Amino acid sequence: MKKLLFLYLLLPQFLLAQTKELVITTYPISGPPDRTTQVSTGKKISFAVNYSGSLEVVTIFSIPDALVKSQDDPAEDKYIHKVIRKATLPVMLIGFGFAGTGKRPLLEYNEEIEEAIQEHYSGFHTKIDNYTRYAPIAMAYCLNIAGIKGQHSLVNLTCLFVLSDFISSATTKTLKDITHQMRPDHSTADAFPSGHTSGAFTGATILFLEYKDKSIWYGISGYSFAVATGALRMMNNKHWFSDVVTGAGIGILSTQVAYAVYPWIQKQISQGIPKLSNKSLFLSPTYANKALGIGMVYQLK
Repeated sequence: MKKLLFLYLLLPQFLLAQTKELVITTYPISGPPDRTTQVSTGKKISFAVNYSGSLEVVTIFSIPDALVKSQDDPAEDKYIHKVIRKATLPVMLIGFGFAGTGKRPLLEYNEEIEEAIQEHYSGFHTKIDNYTRYAPIAMAYCLNIAGIKGQHSLVNLTCLFVLSDFISSATTKTLKDITHQMRPDHSTADAFPSGHTSGAFTGATILFLEYKDKSIWYGISGYSFAVATGALRMMNNKHWFSDVVTGAGIGILSTQVAYAVYPWIQKQISQGIPKLSNKSLFLSPTYANKALGIGMVYQLK
């Protein structure tokens, strides 16, 4: 249990790790690692969970043959490896969270972690987590306005935030409606996944992607706020560990998807509306206060 909590608290370091190629270490049921395997056709991506004193291998997903490019096309092969490398961590977090939720979870760690938290923080209550969730994206805006420019302009940053937040919020809301997971305090049945955590990690990932070339400390500070938000949700007895871990994965993956499709959306809009091709115009679906809508950002020149 303590090792799982320690793993969560070290998320900023894992999130900021940049590797040249995706290498997955597989573990036997007990004992030290026995081999290191590179991803190729049909190989499964797995990670080890140290639970109850033994190592257990949990397979999250496998790579279909159709997604693995031939070795004679290094450019496409490099692109696929880059996509897989970026998606590996959030997919693992989401998979690990799903494995611990439900009436018959594959990994039973929620109860143990919850008991330990309540033993040390019984009666703890704070509302600061309602504000720390917005700290990372607020930092991104403050840096941009202060003249410390990131990867995108203020208008494009806003577009990316709206798109990322829509994907994250819609995914979180849909899972809440499907799973009906009871909160630890038995207040409502919408615990899984944590909306506060997914929102915080959405903002933190935006901050990291915008300023990773400026200084790695911007990303570390953003992810620190995101991790703190998730921890406070558990200390407030509002979420299980699986809720928080899944929320983190959703926030990261949603932002990565938004950054991947945003250039394509810009291109489609500029081609579809030639007169505005030299303007900054962006339309995006929005989700706020349990209502869907359409947002528009237009840069006047």
